[in-house]
Formats: sequence, structure tokens, C-alpha cells
Amino acid sequence: MSMWTMIFLLAICGMAYAAWNKHQETKQGVVRDMWGNPVSGGSASRARESEMQREIADLRDRIKVLERIATEDRESLSLAREIEQLRDERSKTL
Repeated sequence: MSMWTMIFLLAICGMAYAAWNKHQETKQGVVRDMWGNPVSGGSASRARESEMQREIADLRDRIKVLERIATEDRESLSLAREIEQLRDERSKTL
């Protein structure tokens, strides 16, 4: 292979790597300024952060409900058992 072919292939590999790297950064939400330095706190990251805060609040509410269900008093559990027994009795008569 000639030297010019090697230079050409090396340039192609460099361009392919640059395109792949740009794609990966875009997927991860990395924003760069005009000099190529990473910029934090862009509008995309602020929007993502507020979305994550809403999701965390929703998950906390769900956890509260699950904790309440898990720690219900025995009366409601016995009521549920009675309902199931009535359903079983009804299904036996049908």
C-alpha cells in the first residue's frame, strides 16, 4: 500500500470516530460551546432535571400509598378475607 492510501484510510477512520463520538455525546445530552468545551446547565438539561423532579415526586407518592397498604390494620384484612369467603360460597352454589 502506498503512503497516500494509508493517509487516506487514517483520515477516514478519524472522521468515522468523530461522527461516532458526536452521536454518543448527543445521546447523553452533552452540550458544547463554540470552542468545544462541555457546557453544563443547558436548557435541555434543565428540562430533564425538572422532569426527573416530577417523576421523583410521583414515585414518593406511590411509595406512601404502598406503605399505607402494607401497614393496614387487621380489620381491613379480615374484611377482605370475609369478602373472599363470600365469593367462594357464592361460586360453590352456582
